[in-house]
Amino acid sequence: MTKALWLQYLLILVSIMIVWFSVGVFPVFPTLVLTGSMEPMIKPGDIVIMQKIEPEMIQIGDVIQFKVKDYDIIHRVIAMEGIEFKTKGDNNNTADSDLVNPGFVRGKYIFHVPA
Repeated sequence: MTKALWLQYLLILVSIMIVWFSVGVFPVFPTLVLTGSMEPMIKPGDIVIMQKIEPEMIQIGDVIQFKVKDYDIIHRVIAMEGIEFKTKGDNNNTADSDLVNPGFVRGKYIFHVPA
């Protein structure tokens, strides 16, 4: 096989892995932050890397991503009420009005890449 053919195969493989990473096939996945609710820690435009996690492993103080209707939110867990989570954006004055059901948790914050 020629070097050019190997490079084509490598490019295809890397492309597939990027797509898999983006859609959440791996245990970690990226998310683009759109709002300032978690400033100063996370700012709009940052890429946050989330790890899939069992809801039972989430603790007070963890930053989680969860589904609300048709969009995802990244906020900090400030309390637990039964099996549900009370959350709040670090930059928000009040806690979120609705509790987060464990079934809507998508992942836990690992790190972020600043914009």
